[in-house]
Amino acid sequence: MKIRHLFFAMMAAASVLVSCEEKEENLGAPEITLDPATLEFGETGGADNAQTLTVTSTRDWTIEQDEKYDWVTVSPSEGQASSEPQTVTVTVTDNTQSDRTATIRFTATNGTVYKDLTVRQTGPEGSVEETYVYFNDFDKEAAQKGDNGWDTYLDTFDGWRNEIGTGINSVTYESSGASARTLSMDSASGMSLYEGSGVNNVFFGKNAYFQIGNLTLDPETLNYTLSFGTERYGQSDPDNTFNHDEFQVYISNDGSKWVEIEYTFAQGSDPVGKWDLASSSFTVPSGTSELYIYFNVLAASVYRIDDLKLATSSEAGVNIDFSQGGEIENGDSPIEPSEIKDVTVAEFLAAPVSTDVWYRLKGTVGGPINTQYGNFDIIDETGKVYVYGTSNFSEFTVNEGDNITIVGQRGKFGDKDEVLEAYIEEVIPGEPVEPTEPIEVTIAEFLEVPVSSTQYYILTGEITDLYNTEYGNFTLVDETGSVKVYGLTEEKVSSNDKSFSSLGLKEGDIVTICGTRDEYNGDAQVGGPAYYISHEAGEEPEPDPDSPFTSNVTWTLGESSYSETATINGQGPVDVLKLGTSKKTGFAYITIPAGTTSVEFYAVAWNNTTETLSFEIEGTQFGTQEVQGNEGAANNQPYTITVTDDDHYVVNSPMPAPTEMEVKVTTAEQGRVILWGIKAITE
Repeated sequence: MKIRHLFFAMMAAASVLVSCEEKEENLGAPEITLDPATLEFGETGGADNAQTLTVTSTRDWTIEQDEKYDWVTVSPSEGQASSEPQTVTVTVTDNTQSDRTATIRFTATNGTVYKDLTVRQTGPEGSVEETYVYFNDFDKEAAQKGDNGWDTYLDTFDGWRNEIGTGINSVTYESSGASARTLSMDSASGMSLYEGSGVNNVFFGKNAYFQIGNLTLDPETLNYTLSFGTERYGQSDPDNTFNHDEFQVYISNDGSKWVEIEYTFAQGSDPVGKWDLASSSFTVPSGTSELYIYFNVLAASVYRIDDLKLATSSEAGVNIDFSQGGEIENGDSPIEPSEIKDVTVAEFLAAPVSTDVWYRLKGTVGGPINTQYGNFDIIDETGKVYVYGTSNFSEFTVNEGDNITIVGQRGKFGDKDEVLEAYIEEVIPGEPVEPTEPIEVTIAEFLEVPVSSTQYYILTGEITDLYNTEYGNFTLVDETGSVKVYGLTEEKVSSNDKSFSSLGLKEGDIVTICGTRDEYNGDAQVGGPAYYISHEAGEEPEPDPDSPFTSNVTWTLGESSYSETATINGQGPVDVLKLGTSKKTGFAYITIPAGTTSVEFYAVAWNNTTETLSFEIEGTQFGTQEVQGNEGAANNQPYTITVTDDDHYVVNSPMPAPTEMEVKVTTAEQGRVILWGIKAITE
């Protein structure tokens, strides 16, 4: 076996730490205190106006500071454990804008013990609540993309309602086709030309609008500035220059007559595929006590907004005459009939994903139907495709078996083909679908029956390849064959409610389920989703202690770390430790016994990546190791991985570990690493 010697000084470093602990004063349990925990600053910053606090910590400490609080400087930014208070100096920069507040976290014991310092500084513009009539960064709760896409429309999800300001007491909202979403290239990313808040933004789909109503104004205040971060970006669009004709902004004093306002960008020109801050200054008639703001979008799925603000202004802007306002035309489709392609389902599935092309499909409605969003299958003689939402679903009565005509775009969510941004043109009632009793079948018999969303079948088999424990996706096997189960729930429901984990099922269990005969990309599967009837627990596989892939140590999970399973070189299931995600660093603690002379393990990085592991004891790093990617480290557990001796690593020590110790293993950068076969070798 090829052995890689990582760090010959591991135990030497550990022994130094142990010897230091023997001489060190016993400081008690991990604890950190700040005195005071809040500092108040005036508008003027600098060293002459610095303030101090004291930090007392029984463990070495450091600070965690978000980059948006770069106006605060803390010195020193770290310190050692001590029973004596340590003085820390805090300095701020001059504040020429509104009051602001920062939170600086003082953390010890690998972040498990902390105290927050609040730093407040006044500004000449006063508090945000006093100067803003309305402000919303839409970041109350991060929007999450579900199994069926973004179920975060503004009228059903309130995680975007983070409004503050003097005018929000009676605020109302109306919207259509607009949803709260997160985006990796958000308003705080490198794709932004202004300092945005990031996290959530408002995404405008087809025929979309967003109205903020009943904002209370001071009748004696006339001058206002409306600003908002925005971008135009279509993945397949050759030109993403922001188009004012496609993105219209209106204001009103009564919600019925609307005046369109012009806006300009902070950079002086219209942005191209990037976020920028747009603004418009205007003057309303004396006595205006209410204001409505309306965003009307005439191009589907390319525009977003963030950081919406209405503030009073010291200068006059464009004079607004509300009596000259008119109605907004927002109900008509921006798509000309000549631009819609009539296709079969098979032709639709063969087309590329695009937000530029619109397709018309005719077929039969397949269930289950999501009546809240208008989700269903459309089926014709060439195939079936999932329709992810129809904007005008509430205007029609839609049942399984109806003949339907829709228009939408070619989309994809993961590996699932979908019709996106769809709307219904016509529904012709079909024959009503009568419910039938479930039929008990073998898997071989199940594979022979036709695809149907109404006929349910009862199957019994062994759970294998449990690759998604959140939704309950696995392979079911009996003596006649095998079939994929695309989701299993505790009870019969119209969409997966993630109740699989409550069933306590695992690989090897014999389970009885009920589901429909479904198909995906030509492969048969149990759909519905299937629901649980009963099960018999299978035998727990005993790990082979002599296998090089079995660990003889325990680990404690930290942030972004997971205990999972894999098949390694045909052996399995093997318990593995996964560290990190594509966006977060992960760590865990491995406990090694006294007398350990070396630690060996297997490790691979995520497919097509190279990652680095770091190792430390009691906060002292003693080495790093680069780990190569493996094509089996991809998708969800259980992983199927093939390794060689090059994926095996050994930590040797010149002396035995003096006591039981915890080794912290961390992905040094944002990335994913899988470890297994972790063995502590003792004398």
